[in-house]
Amino acid sequence: MPLTGNEDFTLSGSATGRKVIDFWRWSSSELNDNILRAALGEYIVASAVGDQCTDRQRAGWRVYDLLTDYGCKIEVKTSAHRQSWSQSKPSALIFDIGRKVDWDGDIPDAIRHSDVYVFCVVNNDDPGDSLLDLSKWDFYVVATSDLNVIAGDQKTISLSALKKRLPFTATGYTGLATAILNTFERSSSGME
Repeated sequence: MPLTGNEDFTLSGSATGRKVIDFWRWSSSELNDNILRAALGEYIVASAVGDQCTDRQRAGWRVYDLLTDYGCKIEVKTSAHRQSWSQSKPSALIFDIGRKVDWDGDIPDAIRHSDVYVFCVVNNDDPGDSLLDLSKWDFYVVATSDLNVIAGDQKTISLSALKKRLPFTATGYTGLATAILNTFERSSSGME
């Protein structure tokens, strides 16, 4: 059950004056932190998919990030031009695409378990750009079967390498749900 943030930390049954929201502020205020940006990307993709997303809370233990009610398993990867630390030039846009073992499943081999990958790019070229501005995000949707062909056993891939090998363009937030559904249907029907 999702927390509201108003829950108290207690000590021997007595409220300490600290609430869950205090922890969230302390731990999760730097959205451009690599770990938090990954979770934020998952949330943004889930919110774009809307009611078709079966996940009401993040399930960080799975070998894919999101599941839709039409059966599409989605892997979300994020990268940004600027990181949470000071830098002299923008970062290269690189994504982890390594194969994973599903320790809970019945597939013992390392594979890519999703049906589609959504590569999220934060165009935060200026240090003050907000990650909450969804117009700063571009989304590239790729069928996992296509990724397997072009990347094989690679563990990472750059956005520039993806663009060279696949004929795709970025979509914005409002077109993301349709791009995911279309890519899933195309790859499921073998019309790639």
